[in-house]
Amino acid sequence: MDTWKEDYVSEVPYVQRFYPELTPQLMRFALRWKGIDAPVAPFRYCELGSGFGNSVNINAAANPESTFIGIDFLTEHTESAQSLADEAGTPNVSFYADSFEQFENRDEAPFDFICLHGVWSWVNAENRQRIVEIIRNRLNPGGIVYISFNCLPGWAPAMPLRDLLWFHQDTSDAPILEKIDSGLKFAADLYETQSGYFSENKGFERSLRAMKGENRSVLAHEYFNRNWTPMYFSQVAEQMTAANLTFAAPVSLIDQFDPLTISPAAQQQLAKTTDPTLRETVLDFLVNRRFRRDLFVRNPKQLDVGNFDHLMDERFALMIPRSDLKLKHNLARGEVQLDAQIHEPIADALASGPRTLHELLQQPALATLSRELVVQAVTIAVGIGYVQPALPEEGESGRKTSTDRYNRTVCERARKGGTNEVLPSPVTGGGVRINNFEAMYLAAENAGQDPVDATWETLQQQKRRMSREGIQLVSDTDNLTALRQEYEAFCQRKRPVLERLGLIPE
Repeated sequence: MDTWKEDYVSEVPYVQRFYPELTPQLMRFALRWKGIDAPVAPFRYCELGSGFGNSVNINAAANPESTFIGIDFLTEHTESAQSLADEAGTPNVSFYADSFEQFENRDEAPFDFICLHGVWSWVNAENRQRIVEIIRNRLNPGGIVYISFNCLPGWAPAMPLRDLLWFHQDTSDAPILEKIDSGLKFAADLYETQSGYFSENKGFERSLRAMKGENRSVLAHEYFNRNWTPMYFSQVAEQMTAANLTFAAPVSLIDQFDPLTISPAAQQQLAKTTDPTLRETVLDFLVNRRFRRDLFVRNPKQLDVGNFDHLMDERFALMIPRSDLKLKHNLARGEVQLDAQIHEPIADALASGPRTLHELLQQPALATLSRELVVQAVTIAVGIGYVQPALPEEGESGRKTSTDRYNRTVCERARKGGTNEVLPSPVTGGGVRINNFEAMYLAAENAGQDPVDATWETLQQQKRRMSREGIQLVSDTDNLTALRQEYEAFCQRKRPVLERLGLIPE
């Protein structure tokens, strides 16, 4: 019996979000950095629990030679996702409104990527076993599984809060969003008494404050499913082993550098743990991790990693305006200062366009440094997010044809009230975030219109106005002046980034 609908929140849809961790090229580099080979195009990619399909659609448009499938049991999700794919002319993606049991019975060829973001924590044991069976039967040798989940011990302080909210909502027949607000107030009132548990567990207040600030649809799906279950890494790894998988690496490059995540004393203790599965579990205790994003591989092929030769043809792109580079970052361990003598020249070189590691090492400011230092710095830059792995230059024009179609569609939707402003890049093979105004500027440019006049016309239709210092502007002249200033700032800062990433149609 398929118990998915009985146990899972289906009353409200999930939010529309793009998750960069689901980008094939990022997963591929995270593995190759660890010395493990990964599939290249053309590949087959499946996301289990794909929601509104934002990540699947974006990755499909940016990788048109590969095949993408999204699975989600909510028809509202899959119909919306397929509608966008059809409108954008993305033929290499399909969405099925399937439960895991239904998808098990589909006649689908095996996949090179099977991904699930958060879903593992939200379903019951029966459906987790179905996921294991899908992976066991549908993943190619050398294939990758991306799985993210709420993990322990980081979630331990918040589990009683979630349970309290669940017990409270289970006594009401109100709509789910009303149950959430009522439950949060109920928990807050109890906390104010500072009695017993509420005075002795300070983590409760932090978790309650975080939940209050979260989108209610997110709370509904992430914490109000009957079987919400955080797990230790060791427990998840055991299930993946049952699907004939081997843990390879976290997809976050920062999480692959212990000195950036834990103290020297913690590193010394961690070094005493030689079992790979226990090591990751212990590391979660040392970090107090709440969420993991992991890559498992079937029959991993080890690469010859001597002197980083296997990475020299890897290509990278700068994701930010060059002037936005920051050398101080707050990471898991605390504030970290990047080495300006390495990171500044890397940003300088990438500001003029994507470069391979081999090409970066030829830059005068980097040529005197060791290969190890430069490769490590680029990898850390990817982990922080100001640099992303890029696809090979070969095939970029074909990818751009696909992404241009998709991006025109999304930007035109923004002029009609759409809010899904993440654009696929033919350079990185993943998504790039823009805001609503930037999408409307690009839509106007695509239509051969003045971006400022066209955007102001759209704002008037939507009964929106510009604001300055929190004060809404009234006159057309003031709104147009403010819009023109915003557009000029966009042209100076953001537009060059979008051009570098292949997001401006030719």
